Amino acid sequence: MINVIHFNQTDTIKQTSDAKDEINALIDCFNTMIVKLNQRESKLKHTIAQLENEKAFVDDVISKVQYALVVVDRNGRIILNK
Repeated sequence: MINVIHFNQTDTIKQTSDAKDEINALIDCFNTMIVKLNQRESKLKHTIAQLENEKAFVDDVISKVQYALVVVDRNGRIILNK
C-alpha cells in the first residue's frame, strides 16, 4: 500500500489464489487503483508536454515579433505589452 501511495508500485499486484475472499477483493481494488493512477499519470504527462510545446511556440512568436504586441486576456485586460 505504501508503494502505491508513493507511486512506486506501477504494476498490478499478482493474486496468489483464485479464491473470492476479502484479501483478493482488496487486491482487485488496489489493482484498479493502480491502473487508474497509471492512466492519470499518463494523461498528466501528455498534458504537460502539450503545455510545454505551446509555451515554447508562444515564447518563440513573442521573441520574433518586431512590432508592438499587446496580449489581452478574455476580460480585455492587458497581460503582456511589448
